[in-house]
Amino acid sequence: AFATGEIMKLCKSYRSTFEITNLAQKIQPDKKSEPVMRHGEQPDILQFKDMEGEISGIADLISTFKKSDYQSLGIVCKTEAQAKLLTERLQTICAENLHFLSNRSSVFVKGIIITSAHMAKGLEFDEVIVPQTDSKNYHSAIDRSMLYVAVTRAMHKLSLTYCGIPSLFIEV
Repeated sequence: AFATGEIMKLCKSYRSTFEITNLAQKIQPDKKSEPVMRHGEQPDILQFKDMEGEISGIADLISTFKKSDYQSLGIVCKTEAQAKLLTERLQTICAENLHFLSNRSSVFVKGIIITSAHMAKGLEFDEVIVPQTDSKNYHSAIDRSMLYVAVTRAMHKLSLTYCGIPSLFIEV
């Protein structure tokens, strides 16, 4: 269709800090994105004793976010079912206003969004938390791609949480 057209590949990643982009490249090495030289914090990879501890840890991360200058927090789960369950669990222990974003949502609100990697594609957040980054949840090639999408939604700060054995994709 465009036999005489020129193909240009956009390879520079402007969304995320250098440190977040480097982690994303370790998760999905075949992606050829080149990080922009905007430095920030190293991503946090946080291990918890059990799922209750992980949920409590995520609630603590939410409290820290509320005290920061950041405007948007995305909690990006692997699946919509996990996002819905996490929203319900966090609402019982967290006083913050949490917004569950699904394919049935009719409005996008600012603040703290809990959603799936599929729904987060195309979105960006000042800070991102990726829960359940354990070896049971993220182990296949499709899981690797979903984790890459989740991680690359973060502009400034990224935290990955898990209990049990970490996913091979985050062992860096």
